[in-house]
Amino acid sequence: MDEAIAWAKRSGYTAMYLDTVPAAFPQASRIYQAMGFVEVKRYNDNPVENVEFFRLALDRYDGVSSK
Repeated sequence: MDEAIAWAKRSGYTAMYLDTVPAAFPQASRIYQAMGFVEVKRYNDNPVENVEFFRLALDRYDGVSSK
C-alpha cells in the first residue's frame, strides 16, 4: 500500500479511493482506517453486497498511522 500511495503522490494524484466489505475483510478495513482512509458516499456502481467506500487524501498521508 505504501508504495502504491507513494506512486500516486509522485504522479500528481490528490486522493485514492477503495471499495471494501468490512464484514468479509475486517483486518484490511482496520488497516485502511489506520492509514487514514475515511468512509465516503458511494462513487461507483459496485454490485457487491455490503460494500463500503473509502477515500484517502494524499496530501495528508505521511505513512501508516500508529492507531
